[in-house]
Amino acid sequence: MEWKTDGCIPGQPVFLKNLLKACKLSGIHTAVETCGVTKWEFFQGILPYTQLFLYDLKHMDPLAHERFTGYDNRQVLDNLGRLCSKGANIIIRMPVIPGLNDSESNITATADLMVRLGIQEIHLLPYHNYGESKYSMLGLEYALKDLVPVSEQDLQAQRLLFEAHGIKVNIGGE
Repeated sequence: MEWKTDGCIPGQPVFLKNLLKACKLSGIHTAVETCGVTKWEFFQGILPYTQLFLYDLKHMDPLAHERFTGYDNRQVLDNLGRLCSKGANIIIRMPVIPGLNDSESNITATADLMVRLGIQEIHLLPYHNYGESKYSMLGLEYALKDLVPVSEQDLQAQRLLFEAHGIKVNIGGE
């Protein structure tokens, strides 16, 4: 299967738009989980049929974001801002990875952005190493094998930072 540079499989935008439209017309709640790495036109096409966006934010610093993901966050943040300006219902999802994006400055910058855009809820997704055994079974190197999962104390400190900004926090699906 070939991936296009806009993050979509050929035909995916049309298929998703038609699926969301059919679901909404049938009274089925619609939600799209996205990292925001696609052309704005994709979001424009699905916006009328999407009741909720679960939108991943990994890092606020463009250089750090690129170092960790392979691309900077300009398109991610631009699409997020546009969705907010169109009144989309958005919950931010943030994987919390120790030493990569769990600093107080990144958490504060994320909270500041959310407040500025009017986004009121975040789901913090603590890093875990559950996939390590799968990599081993496949004979692959697990790049984060030495990474220690985030502590409960650190997660609660992050919760407090977001809550101090008036943001509702859900940790790991609680």
